[in-house]
Amino acid sequence: MGTNFAICCLRDNVGLLSCEHQVGSSGARIVRFIRKDERGWWQLDDYLDFLSGNAERFPPGAREFALAGWHYDFKHVQCPHDSWLEEFTIKENSSSERNQIRLVEIRARFLGAYHNGYFDLIYEGVSSYSSKFSSIERGSNRGHGDWIIDEIIMPNSSMVHHEIELRQATWSICCADLRYHWTETNPGVTRQILKRRQPPI
Repeated sequence: MGTNFAICCLRDNVGLLSCEHQVGSSGARIVRFIRKDERGWWQLDDYLDFLSGNAERFPPGAREFALAGWHYDFKHVQCPHDSWLEEFTIKENSSSERNQIRLVEIRARFLGAYHNGYFDLIYEGVSSYSSKFSSIERGSNRGHGDWIIDEIIMPNSSMVHHEIELRQATWSICCADLRYHWTETNPGVTRQILKRRQPPI
């Protein structure tokens, strides 16, 4: 199989702006700032520096999700790492007399890593999306696999670009903004996890 590309673009007063990210034929990672070092550990410093220095550029929903203290805290119950995709829905919201004005919305629901709740990601005003599913083994029954890592950037002042790497899939979505919503379903598990995280007295 050949190499796929996820491309987001729009035109502003200066010219055509585009962000292009290569996706390997076997589901190679597509995030740009976050890297693995020679030991295979994720290095977040460059990305977190980028977020802190550009927070005001992000629309409210994307800013809240990207800068949440639990986002890359792998021991936190709301951290998306190791979560599983349950639903992925694409919807066209129409308006005007003939319903000719159409805005694309994407909704994705994930089961939390500790199975004590789920979270929804709602992408509003989607201008481009690309996804790739690559099963490692034929007949695999593991679906898209664990959420590994994600990255949110602003290619320009009106576009949010969210890239997610799952164990057996990748996707890239460009949108006006995104919203995150967490729903707890098993408070007992959450209490146990929080108790384990408390330092000894």
